[in-house]
Amino acid sequence: MKTSTAYLLLTVGFTCLAACAAPSRGNGKRLEAKFAELDTNHDGKLDYAEFSKSRVAANSDDPKSLFNKADTNHDAFLSQEEILIAIKSRKG
Repeated sequence: MKTSTAYLLLTVGFTCLAACAAPSRGNGKRLEAKFAELDTNHDGKLDYAEFSKSRVAANSDDPKSLFNKADTNHDAFLSQEEILIAIKSRKG
């Protein structure tokens, strides 16, 4: 899978999070709730095991690559901020 296609799948796969990303639409709480649902160990970040249970991972041919693309600081975790960056870069 080409990198651009994998990145598109990442940003589209976070559709439920993207829908929550714009505070003007009053969806900030939904973003937090979805993230908290995936963050099963409640450490404020998603590791690969948590991410792998998401819809985006389930719909991807290469979920590890998607995770790594979103993990911009390369700490092996996804923060809410990293997810929002991925969503915003798709729009920009």
